[in-house]
Amino acid sequence: MKAHVARVDITPEQGQDLCGFAARFHGKTTGVHDRLFSKWLFLNDGKTRLLLSSNDIIGFTRSFCEKMQKDVSQATGIPRSHIIIAASHTHSGPASMPVKECGDMDPAYMKSLYRKMVETAIEATRGSVEVKIGAGLGSVKVNRNRRKGDAGSVDSQLGVIVFKESKSGKMLSVICNYACHAVVMGEGNFQVSADFPGVLQKRVEKATGAQCHFFNGACGDINPVIAHSVDFNHIEEVGGEIADEALNIMKNLEWLEDDSISCTKKYFNLPLYAPRRPSEIDQAFDFILKAYQPTPRHFLKRMEVLKRKIREGSYPRKTEISATLVTLGNKVAFLVLPGEVLVDIGVNIKKMSPFPYTLIIGYGNGNVGYIPTKDAFKEGGYEPYQAPVYYGYCGFDPSVEDVLMENLSPLLSRS
Repeated sequence: MKAHVARVDITPEQGQDLCGFAARFHGKTTGVHDRLFSKWLFLNDGKTRLLLSSNDIIGFTRSFCEKMQKDVSQATGIPRSHIIIAASHTHSGPASMPVKECGDMDPAYMKSLYRKMVETAIEATRGSVEVKIGAGLGSVKVNRNRRKGDAGSVDSQLGVIVFKESKSGKMLSVICNYACHAVVMGEGNFQVSADFPGVLQKRVEKATGAQCHFFNGACGDINPVIAHSVDFNHIEEVGGEIADEALNIMKNLEWLEDDSISCTKKYFNLPLYAPRRPSEIDQAFDFILKAYQPTPRHFLKRMEVLKRKIREGSYPRKTEISATLVTLGNKVAFLVLPGEVLVDIGVNIKKMSPFPYTLIIGYGNGNVGYIPTKDAFKEGGYEPYQAPVYYGYCGFDPSVEDVLMENLSPLLSRS
């Protein structure tokens, strides 16, 4: 296996909208606490080439990712399906995708961001060294279920994949995978920050000399134990604990004998919820309103737009997504999903997977919003009913968990 890395600073200028909290009301950046980066890892087993990108940003649209995959593919010859673009989901970064009432994207910044990412992806492919791959798992309890607190499910597993230069023994790249919303800093913060993933990456990089990549997991209903803070010491605390565990895991890695790359991308539809008869429309939206009291005025405006689309018959009944499975030999699997998957789905995916090191990469190749469980729909609340309005739709149908798992099961079993 050969590998190479590259990175670029993607920190925005002062005065842009931060994205992630409607309660921040189009808060402009007042400064930069820590820099944001786009990092790329290039892998080549002699037959298959792959690009993995981690980005300190809230998320990307599918169209943004697909255009980039097309342009990078044309420049490098790497298949589009073998180019993975993921976001950390920091809520203290610039608006990089349309989320209603959560900040407006700056066209100049988005143009610059796109150019920088494409150039850095190409740069990553212009060199390589022989590497060995090590994998390990650990656990660190700095996350919690934000829907149910201590009574709710949580995935505190930390996955670590290391790429070590074969000849020199130097660490080239470290991948850390952990399920947790990057919301240690809250709506009261107006400084740019990568949040706890930034601290995690910096500390691992300082200790190893390698480029560290953070990929978020199935964290749709998972927050850090310290959340919505205005004290940057708290990102040091949360990110530092994860970094310490990552470094501990690296002391006892399993080194892969088979490091061959496989990459499979599958497209399928997920069902959207929408009332089918006029009499059901107000009833359905009244249910959402009762779960969201007091209701902000901007939320009511968004709902009126959706009502009009449903009455006009222009509201879709389904949305297409992609799932990408990347495997390294018969031990390591990255399952890339374009959304905010609730934790119980992520835990079940890991149980279903035949790979001992299964890392779920959320916010990958786009973001369709929250993908809830059947139980979440029964319980109500933010993820199944309220948050989708900010994404510009009514949410998924309660059958979405079953449809997702039915499509992922054969993807994992074929590998």
